[in-house]
Amino acid sequence: MKYLFVAAFCLLSSPANAQYTAQEILTMASKSMSIRSSVQYQANCLYKFFDGDDTMAFSGAVQLLKDARDSIFGGYVRYQMFDTLYKLYDLHGIYAVNTKSRKIDRFDPHKGEYWAMTGNIRHNMVWEYFLEPEKLYKQAHGTAKLTLLADTMLSGIECYKVRLEYPDEEEFSDRNYTICVTKHDKVPILRYWHIKHQGNYQYSSIMVTNCRFNSLRPADFTIDAKHRKYKIDTFKREPPPELLSRGTTAPAIKGQHYQDNMTEKVIDFTGRVTLLDYWYMACFPCIQAIPAIERLHEKYKDRGLQVLGVNPVDIKRLDKMPSFLEYNAIKYPICMVAYEIPTAYNVTVYPTFYVVGRDGKVVFSTVGFNKDTTEKELAKAIEDAL
Repeated sequence: MKYLFVAAFCLLSSPANAQYTAQEILTMASKSMSIRSSVQYQANCLYKFFDGDDTMAFSGAVQLLKDARDSIFGGYVRYQMFDTLYKLYDLHGIYAVNTKSRKIDRFDPHKGEYWAMTGNIRHNMVWEYFLEPEKLYKQAHGTAKLTLLADTMLSGIECYKVRLEYPDEEEFSDRNYTICVTKHDKVPILRYWHIKHQGNYQYSSIMVTNCRFNSLRPADFTIDAKHRKYKIDTFKREPPPELLSRGTTAPAIKGQHYQDNMTEKVIDFTGRVTLLDYWYMACFPCIQAIPAIERLHEKYKDRGLQVLGVNPVDIKRLDKMPSFLEYNAIKYPICMVAYEIPTAYNVTVYPTFYVVGRDGKVVFSTVGFNKDTTEKELAKAIEDAL
């Protein structure tokens, strides 16, 4: 440990005009983050989803304190989301404090409720390279192609600029990072991430400013004194409704047939076996399932199977459907429906599949897509029902 600290100190103390490789710069940045115990800063972030047209910009004040004992986030976390809402994690619970409604919601990350922080894009304000400096080291020594770009100035600070380009993986391409590291103290103050999928881009960035290191204590990660009288509600997850059981009469489905100029259509289950696929365009597991559903459609359509893609989400985004279908050929009918339809089928997770028999009653249902099992399970259910 003493040797590592001395090595890190020597690297950080190198002359500012020294020439380094991209890998050396990221390695120094990782070590710079590893020797610091806490930080408070202003985060300025951008985020765009694959299916989004607009880039969201947001900012906030963040405080982080490392604790090696913590297996959830690697330490204490606090950030201001809006003027009336802040969140904090004190190694035991996550607290969302709403000063407008004067209430506090408590979540237990040790029971899997860490999504109370990570499930919102504003979690991007949390500086991952500070809490997990080893991630930066792994990026420097991983599969990415590293390129040292021209130096840049950020908020008046001279920085190295490194680009990391990753090999394409299946449907994903153009995955790259741009990381800017301050020349003076080797702090990675900007991280920009970008990836492409089926012609759409998703990206995010975080830039940190006004950093103050090594001044926080666990006592700084508590609910503000003026808010401690607020009512605390402990989150209790209600179990999702069970899918309709075998033998249940399938609820009627009425919607608009996308491939038939959005004409009104009522699905007739009588005398035919029906495969229902509840899906939407921005659902990656739904996209993964499409080729399997198309294969089942082709294999069994001449034996009396009708397949229906039931979509309750994208009715206001039909302009994106032609581009989506260029990458995901769907020959079976797509039916745009109101949310009452998936509600009647107890659908809360996508994709969800139902097989309905010739008598209009459910014979099989399953949630999610597994490339090794789902197609086989659906094929067996269809075979048994035909």
